[in-house]
Amino acid sequence: MIGDSIHQALDSFRSKRGLHISKKSDCEYLIKYNDVRIKIITDVSKELSAEFTLVDRQGNEILSYRVDPDTYDISDPDYSDLAQSVEEDIAALLEGIGNHEILISKRTDGRTSMIFPKKEGYALVKEGRWLVSSKTLKNLDNINAENFRPLLG
Repeated sequence: MIGDSIHQALDSFRSKRGLHISKKSDCEYLIKYNDVRIKIITDVSKELSAEFTLVDRQGNEILSYRVDPDTYDISDPDYSDLAQSVEEDIAALLEGIGNHEILISKRTDGRTSMIFPKKEGYALVKEGRWLVSSKTLKNLDNINAENFRPLLG
């Protein structure tokens, strides 16, 4: 069922030290862990999404990344494959946080870049002057790993 793997990933989080999970409803969660805020919505009749936000010590947003089905109606059976794919990417994001696989880098221009695991590959998210950009990578072969460190390591 859609949402099950997300709930399993959330259950594995409960044992992490310093992690706070607030359940706002049966299908909406807010996770706070160090400098990270994640809002998860798993109500397939309305929305299936995860919004990952990196904040500074004052609580100001540095970088945000959202996993969602865009404008597609995932309650429509025609989009069940899309809903499944979004769920898998959200679960991969949550597991990546729990396994310290989210990488962060301050670029020479002072802006932040992050790498998130996806079901297949990685998302490279870069803070721009006005917007955030992201692209999917099949692997990390062309990434200069020495510039990145684990976010929660």
